[in-house]
Amino acid sequence: MENLYPKFERNRILKKEQLMAIRDRCFGYLETEYLEYGEGIVTGCGIQVEGYELVVGPGMLKCGEFIYLLEEERIGYEPKEGVQYLKLKRKGEKDLPDGAVYEMGLVLEMSGSREEYEYELCRFHLREGARLRQEYTDFYDMGTEYDTVNVIHGSWSGLGGKGIAPSVTRQFAEELLRRERLEAEDYGFACQCLCQRGAMPLKVVETYIQRRTGEVSAGRQRVYEMLCRILEEAGGTRRRTGGSGKGRRQILVD
Repeated sequence: MENLYPKFERNRILKKEQLMAIRDRCFGYLETEYLEYGEGIVTGCGIQVEGYELVVGPGMLKCGEFIYLLEEERIGYEPKEGVQYLKLKRKGEKDLPDGAVYEMGLVLEMSGSREEYEYELCRFHLREGARLRQEYTDFYDMGTEYDTVNVIHGSWSGLGGKGIAPSVTRQFAEELLRRERLEAEDYGFACQCLCQRGAMPLKVVETYIQRRTGEVSAGRQRVYEMLCRILEEAGGTRRRTGGSGKGRRQILVD
């Protein structure tokens, strides 16, 4: 098997074979690197709130077997009665004489269901007169129901299948390591979360929860709830998760 590396030097003309080698190296590497990953966000795609726009940073997304390289993109939002879902959606393909164009764009919808080649970035329920925020006071705050960007359900790709947003597992790990009552398994899992490149595979987190609590958890929401419980048992302050139930609520008004 040959590997052709073109020489970029003065007075050298790139031949057809060399151009094909550049093409294959560029796209073939990414597909090979993430061959064993599931569909979804691979890296990046951080979300920031700027005024009445959501800004999604650069990243990579695995859609089918193709790896999309995503640039920063913005989309407007406004308060609505109900949960809004920010998604990445494949908008089609264009076959041009000089190549193929694969289009992926942002959509903001009221429907939580996802069709083929749709991937959730975040969700939020913004009430009239409130301000949307993406900063969290602690791990429990990540599941707040109202006026808060919720990334727990993000369609992340993980080795062997689905993943869970790195911001979720890293926040959990940082807070867990500050607790008083830890088991040996907690240290290993927390360090793995902090060192993990990309998203932790969902099945790995579910296995940790089962070994730690003896209970089976399935799905990202249930995983988040069980991680909250583990923090409480390890010496954290018990708090209401999900932003529902009784208690004082605070609305940030512009």
